[in-house]
Amino acid sequence: MPRFLDGALLIPRFDRQFIGGVEVRLGVESLYSITGVIDSAMSAVRHHDVLIALAGCTSNFEPELLEYVHRDLLNIALGNRDNHGRNGAVLKMTDGTMRLAPLYDFGPSFLDGRAIARVIRWDGEEPGSRDWNRIIANLATRLEEAQVPFRNWRWLEDRLRAFAVKLDGLPAVMSECGVASGIIQQRRHEIESLADELRALKDR
Repeated sequence: MPRFLDGALLIPRFDRQFIGGVEVRLGVESLYSITGVIDSAMSAVRHHDVLIALAGCTSNFEPELLEYVHRDLLNIALGNRDNHGRNGAVLKMTDGTMRLAPLYDFGPSFLDGRAIARVIRWDGEEPGSRDWNRIIANLATRLEEAQVPFRNWRWLEDRLRAFAVKLDGLPAVMSECGVASGIIQQRRHEIESLADELRALKDR
């Protein structure tokens, strides 16, 4: 079970399973690895690069796409700028399928004195300015160019607008989880702005 220790939420190892009393070690491959990045300092990766790679290796792309986008929305809302390709991975299951590994190394890196910059961005995303209509349109173009067979854009847009409601309740959830009130206040404006951006998303 997950547990808190000195303000950190510790989760059990997700790359181990016990089958018939025998420990089975699952394969874990970073997002940099599935996108073919060897030297991250020399290779700029965008979110569409990761999603194209996920489409090629995961067994059911549609829920992985939504989960990936949800995670990045939380990165933005909660100030986790340290979203590089080693802080995300795919998990190789015993039945041969692959899916996103559980969330890990997620924290409020906006507090870091080193002024960590957001690493992986959406095609068309500008610092401090996001137009999700443009971002989704660019993503659709990139997936089409890569011949990824995903056409259910209205489904995605509906779920992103619905996610705005969850963002509305995020400050209350943070408070219930014991997050310091100062941190909640620091993130409140970004959370509200992001929710408004998602509500402004139009059908393609």
